[in-house]
Amino acid sequence: MRQTAIRSRINLSGVPMQEEIIEVKIQKLIGLSPNGAAVFLQCPEKTFVIFIGSYEGEALARALQAEETPRPLTHDLIRSILIGFNLEIRQLVISQIIDGAFCATLILKRCDSESDELDNEVRIDTRPSDAFVLSARLDFPIHVTREVLDNVEDLTNIADSHIQLPDPPDFPGLGTDSSDESAPG
Repeated sequence: MRQTAIRSRINLSGVPMQEEIIEVKIQKLIGLSPNGAAVFLQCPEKTFVIFIGSYEGEALARALQAEETPRPLTHDLIRSILIGFNLEIRQLVISQIIDGAFCATLILKRCDSESDELDNEVRIDTRPSDAFVLSARLDFPIHVTREVLDNVEDLTNIADSHIQLPDPPDFPGLGTDSSDESAPG
């Protein structure tokens, strides 16, 4: 596993900046329930968790087990569209945490293009949970920025044992807040 890399990124004002990114791997997925699941991400420095919704957790579990479904699900549809338009996902970068929510970008590239790589790069804002499923299906790397890694709790001891997980945060639509009418249910 490549430990670190420096990538150019465009911030919200359009100004390029250099930022260290660190490759992480999905170590395990636990707690599949109506309240969601916990995805443990691991790099040499630490292990941390991102909580995801129950539907995304089920899709990720199927993808990690390479389980096929009789009919295509949403992530299968996205995979087919990418293949159909000769696009490949180069990587996922989890770049920031806003109000407890992880924000990420999928970086895509046209496979058939011979022009400058940056001209053919497309960046798409995504929820990490959706990108985790695509990564499990399409085998592209997952990275986090140094800023994110420095701001997450190291849960290596919890990941390696059966200690009780902290409660997931209450986000609208995640299904963990009983007062949230938009939660699946």
